[in-house]
Amino acid sequence: MISMISMIFPAMLIISSVITSYVNYIFASKFANRFKIKIKEHEGLGYFSFPRTFMVAMAVMLLISYMLSVLKINVNAIQLNLFIIMYFAMYLQGIAVIKMYLINRRISKSMQNFLTIMVVFMSLFVYAGATVLIALLGLVDLTVDLRKLNKIV
Repeated sequence: MISMISMIFPAMLIISSVITSYVNYIFASKFANRFKIKIKEHEGLGYFSFPRTFMVAMAVMLLISYMLSVLKINVNAIQLNLFIIMYFAMYLQGIAVIKMYLINRRISKSMQNFLTIMVVFMSLFVYAGATVLIALLGLVDLTVDLRKLNKIV
C-alpha cells in the first residue's frame, strides 16, 4: 500500500495543487472585492474547459513513455501518473458538461449546485462506475465540443 501511494504521489500532488489553487482564487477574489480591486470573475464550472492541446500533450507523453518501455526502461510509475492526471482532467471536464446542461435547463443556481454536488458524491462514493461515464463524457466534450464553447486557446 505504501509503495502504491509513493508511486502515485506526483499525480496526487498535481491534483491537490489544482484544487487548492481554485479555492485560493475564489477566496482571493472575494477578498479583493472588499477592497474594490478588480479581478476577473470566474465564469463558473459550466464554462470550464481544458484546451484541446492538453489532450494532444498527454497523448504524446503516453506515447513517449510507451516507446521508453519498449527500450526496457521501467516507466510504470510515469504511465500510472499520466493516466491518473488524464482521468481526473476528463472527470472534471465531464462534471463541467453536466453543470452546463443544468445551466441550459434554466434550473435555479442553488439547485444546480446541489445536483452537481450530488452527482460528484454519488459517482465517487455510491456508484464508482459513474466516474468512468463522466470521464468519457468529458473526453467526448473535449473532442467534439458538446457545449459549443468555441474558445480558442
